Amino acid sequence: MSRSALAQAIYETALSCGFDNCGIIPVSALDGYKQRLQEREEAVPQSRPVYQDIEHLAAVRELYPWAKSVVVCITWLGAYRYPLSLQELYGKAFLLSPDTVPDCEAHRQKLRFEAWLAEQGIRFEGGETNAPARIIPLRYAAVAAGLGIFRKNNFFYGEKGSYYELEGYLIDQPCEYTHECRLRPCADSCTLCQRACRTKALSAPYTMNPLSCTSFWTTFGQGAVPPHLTADQFTTWLCGCDACQDACPYNRHDWSQGDLSCWFRQDGQCIIQDDDMNDILAAMKESDVIVWSFPLHCHGLPASLKAIWDRTIAFLKINMTQGKTYVEHERTFDLTAKKHVVIVGGGYPYYPDNFAAVKTLMQIYLKHPAMACICETALLDASAPEIEPLKKALFARLHEAGIEYGKTGQLSAETVRQLEAPLVSNEKYIAMINSLAPDSKAQ
Repeated sequence: MSRSALAQAIYETALSCGFDNCGIIPVSALDGYKQRLQEREEAVPQSRPVYQDIEHLAAVRELYPWAKSVVVCITWLGAYRYPLSLQELYGKAFLLSPDTVPDCEAHRQKLRFEAWLAEQGIRFEGGETNAPARIIPLRYAAVAAGLGIFRKNNFFYGEKGSYYELEGYLIDQPCEYTHECRLRPCADSCTLCQRACRTKALSAPYTMNPLSCTSFWTTFGQGAVPPHLTADQFTTWLCGCDACQDACPYNRHDWSQGDLSCWFRQDGQCIIQDDDMNDILAAMKESDVIVWSFPLHCHGLPASLKAIWDRTIAFLKINMTQGKTYVEHERTFDLTAKKHVVIVGGGYPYYPDNFAAVKTLMQIYLKHPAMACICETALLDASAPEIEPLKKALFARLHEAGIEYGKTGQLSAETVRQLEAPLVSNEKYIAMINSLAPDSKAQ
């Protein structure tokens, strides 16, 4: 697998496992962290003992000489509801982290990602293998990958604010997947986070004294109050402190509802208004037939299509009813009432379980779609003479299937069988694909 293909596969798998975003950088991109750590120590010399405990994060290449790349995954915690009774008492990141509930779905999703890395034969270190200790400067790595920026309170900020769970992995494969971050920096005139800090730990923009930080003492201080602070400066915080984050205008969020706020609208509209998703939802309502055509990625949906699919949640209400097979949500619009045609192409040779996962998913979500899962579609991009008859035969089958669906509104079992039948034997297909590889042509 090429570096770009590997990076794409890691990215898409991370998203399919529940992470909100993923970036990959070469391990050399962490080299600048040592200077950043030194600058923080020099800005606040009394903080040096604290930073000495994390100096190993500036020596990743020395400690892990086999590592080639850093994978950084982020999860927005705003998807969860945070009880009003705990606000200004318990830090949100501590309570909402999936690590606090080892058997929750978010935690299991993380384990599935790590299992996938292992299945690919990728050596990795990080994540649950090193929890709760960290081996990577996660915030620094996330910024280097283009997933967000640092703001004046020193926190990492993604597109939805600073309340993100970050997870990092060192891997032994060289690859890269970075993003173009377009977040606006803090305004020069803004001092909201500094003014919100009762202990004056934020003495200047992008400067923090951990020994004056409420969160540091309520988390690691074992109930102690340092001589230069008073108990009243801690206000009501028992564990952590969110004061500087909650004061930030980039953290506006209704924690009483979490990510369910779109459901409470119950108007069939996506709560995100700055893209074309609501136009897509309107087109779905007006269509007679919806065609889902996509390549198989890691035995599932491509990340871009999965994002659209997830956002059709706007058609659901929070109210639940007991269906024949599943517990279902009431709907503002029943997507299953539409006719659906699903055409999936796979680049592997035929084997029975190739499309098992996506077939199950489509049957659950769309109920009774007309569905054709076609293996060996990588041949369609090839132009070798021996491949042309195979392409012609497949296109003829697809044409006949289209005529059949137009007349009957469905595909017969025999038509599906013909569409899904392998074009050539597995051995011949593998040989054809391998012959198209650039290195094989050069030999």
